[in-house]
Amino acid sequence: METYQNSSIASERLRKAIERNRLKQAKKQRQQQAAPIELTRPEMEGESAVWSMPANSMRIEPHAPRRTYRGGDDNYFTTSLPAKRFTMAVDKVKQLGPQLQKKFILFSWLVCALLALRLLFADRGVLDYYRELGHLEHQQKTLREYQQANLALAQEVKRLKTDDRYQRKMVREHLGHVAPDEFVVAFRKE
Repeated sequence: METYQNSSIASERLRKAIERNRLKQAKKQRQQQAAPIELTRPEMEGESAVWSMPANSMRIEPHAPRRTYRGGDDNYFTTSLPAKRFTMAVDKVKQLGPQLQKKFILFSWLVCALLALRLLFADRGVLDYYRELGHLEHQQKTLREYQQANLALAQEVKRLKTDDRYQRKMVREHLGHVAPDEFVVAFRKE
């Protein structure tokens, strides 16, 4: 009996979720069917022209690509920047006035120059990167030399363990050992 009640409760929840989803879908479709912004091509005035937008449509699609016209014959380009944010920033700068606009642009370039200088000369900057890169290459070269020396020593140890002639030769050269059937000829130093 409890299983039947649990399944009916679950099916009731599922039914409500489906209804909510259908309502959301219908709302989305109504919003999409609303008339999008229509930009009209301006009359040509010399070399530059500006797009105009009907005054009654103030809705801007934030992620829709914008088609822009910049003077000349069929000189169109499309941007995929979020239009609303970009145009709001440009409008705020334009509201400052010509003197403040120049100061704002100068300040922006100054900030960019300072960031570029910091990128080049600061700790962990580009110059430090190339210095560390040279140090890394030097360390890798030293490591390869040590690995080659280590390999040569490993081969010599293996030869000492397996080759009796080589063992005797090394004992004679390094320890000065003389076999019973050998004679030592020593010359006096003058």
